[in-house]
Amino acid sequence: EPTDVAKIMIESSPIRITHSASKPVITIEGRTSFNLREAAANGLAVQAVVDQNEGEYRNIDEDSITYQWYKYKTGENTTTEADVEKANAGTYTFDDDIILNDETNPIYYPSAVGHYYCMVTNTYNGTQATQISRFFVVTDA
Repeated sequence: EPTDVAKIMIESSPIRITHSASKPVITIEGRTSFNLREAAANGLAVQAVVDQNEGEYRNIDEDSITYQWYKYKTGENTTTEADVEKANAGTYTFDDDIILNDETNPIYYPSAVGHYYCMVTNTYNGTQATQISRFFVVTDA
């Protein structure tokens, strides 16, 4: 009579390796300081490049990059100079600045003096990562 044989059941299901969105690396094209006349004639531009995180699998075709322009407004507990330094270092965070509703292209043409920046968002696999560009300064002189 046969003896009981231990049966091992292995259950498996497909494995899906997922990654969250990587923070966009932003390269500034052209100057970051204009007078209003020059800004109107030449425009301001920002270009986002997705950081591919060396050694980590990425399907860049599925990343979705979006742009949103803002007019900077000095915060209550900071100075414009301090925030410009933060933006240059890539550490500035949104602080009740003015959203420019219809400005969602990588190139923006300002019509008023002030400091402007672009928030670039990478959406991937249901996650988002954002980065703010350096400030663009538009003067009246």
